[in-house]
Amino acid sequence: TEIYTLSLHDALPISGAVVAAAPPGGARGDAAARDAECRRDADGCLVKATVRIVAFIGFAIMIAPLIAVIVNAFNANVLLSNWGGFTTHWFTDAVDDSGVRSAAGQSVEIAALVTGLSAVMGTLAVSFSAYAPRWLSRFTESLTVTRVMVPEVIMAAGLVLLMPKLGFTFGLWTVVLGQTVWAVAFFIAILGARRAGFDRRLEDAGRDLGATPWRVLRTIVLPDLMPGIIAGALLTFTFSFDDVVTTVFLSGPTTMTLPTTILARIRRGITPEINAVGVLVMLVTIILLALATVVSGQLVPGQKETEL
Repeated sequence: TEIYTLSLHDALPISGAVVAAAPPGGARGDAAARDAECRRDADGCLVKATVRIVAFIGFAIMIAPLIAVIVNAFNANVLLSNWGGFTTHWFTDAVDDSGVRSAAGQSVEIAALVTGLSAVMGTLAVSFSAYAPRWLSRFTESLTVTRVMVPEVIMAAGLVLLMPKLGFTFGLWTVVLGQTVWAVAFFIAILGARRAGFDRRLEDAGRDLGATPWRVLRTIVLPDLMPGIIAGALLTFTFSFDDVVTTVFLSGPTTMTLPTTILARIRRGITPEINAVGVLVMLVTIILLALATVVSGQLVPGQKETEL
């Protein structure tokens, strides 16, 4: 057996050569790699840069109005002509404003009623759609898609003509019914995603074991649809709470929601208090949308089992 020895003096040049040949790491190495890639594919790099710039501009356009509202909600300058210092005084004024509190309470009441009606009608429609003839299911789906696509102002204008003929006086219930017309369509679209992945064999097994249709609905179908029901209810509540168009068309003189109150006050000029109210509304909306997003992550049946 031959034994080879290598002294430290002999190893150092080799080690130095290896180190010298190693590519530089860190940010400088990444930049060099990107430059080399761009030299090989100039058109691809141009497209990527253009997409990044357009995406940044689009994001800035979307976020700029929200930043302006948030910043001016803490602006001590009443006229909002310039920055007058930091203050939380306007939030106190907004909370102490009886008109704002009354409008917020009415918005919550309307949103709760709309959510309840939409949840009941939408859940029943989605639950029993599987038993309907194919033509009826297709017709229902077409109506739902059409209602989502039709502009809200067109539907509200039609309801203005229809409500008096049905004996309704413009007020709280006309707003609730008007918002439910479009809210139930969104609810069905959301819950339908859950129902589409439902295993019909579970229902068949329940009926084979002697369960009544009501018991199958209560113990098999509804528990499986519950994540979709909760997500649809949260989104419906958010849409109803923020609605302006239907509310303006169908509300009476005594029905003022928070969005319509803000709209009425903006016509007289924007004040820091309005910005403070806007920040509070944004906070509530973000919380509800975040909850709906978390719940809607369970829309695909068996997702937890697959991940485990």
